Amino acid sequence: VNCTTINKINIMPNKKTEVIKVEVPDEALSDDRYINTPMSFVKYDGNFALGQQNLLFKVSGHLQSTIQTYFEQRKIDGEKRGYSLFLLDENNVAMNVPDIHVKFKELGIKPANYKDARISLKKIVNTLVRIDDSRGKTFQHVFSSVTFPQRSGNENDIINEDISGNEVILSIDPKIAKFVFDMRQGYIKHIAAIAEYASKPSTPKLYIYLKRLLDMD
Repeated sequence: VNCTTINKINIMPNKKTEVIKVEVPDEALSDDRYINTPMSFVKYDGNFALGQQNLLFKVSGHLQSTIQTYFEQRKIDGEKRGYSLFLLDENNVAMNVPDIHVKFKELGIKPANYKDARISLKKIVNTLVRIDDSRGKTFQHVFSSVTFPQRSGNENDIINEDISGNEVILSIDPKIAKFVFDMRQGYIKHIAAIAEYASKPSTPKLYIYLKRLLDMD
């Protein structure tokens, strides 16, 4: 079964008799609704809610131009380009990593739920990813900070989803970016909104795992 061409994905977990079904609308399967995510980034550890996992995939979505640039540079420069998604800063000390701005609207969060969303999304700062370095296998935090800009306007503006400040800003730790976004581990092309359409928190990682196996065949 090719998960990239069907609109229903059946995943059978180990030691369970139920089938987890992900109903994916046809429009979500168009080419422009797929993204490339580094495998090193999806090795996140933790029991995250679907909304939190959705934010992680949105981060990958916002990095698509950077990933495409990497592919183009590797094609031209080959091994000289290296395997880190990001280049070193001007001082050659840490990765030059841009902050990621994600609008609440992208996450499907309505104004009435902004307060609860901030509480939930703040926990993303605890995201751990498994990395391999000179110390062996360790877990490191991906984000150095998760912030929410102050809202502008008066209280009546809460009904307007487009006013400034209705977003979350994630800062990726530049010191570990080369491990978290290590392209030598490859990447996976997947449905961008898998966490939006899943009904259980375990589904996105199972989907990524099985999609990776299918791509390797």
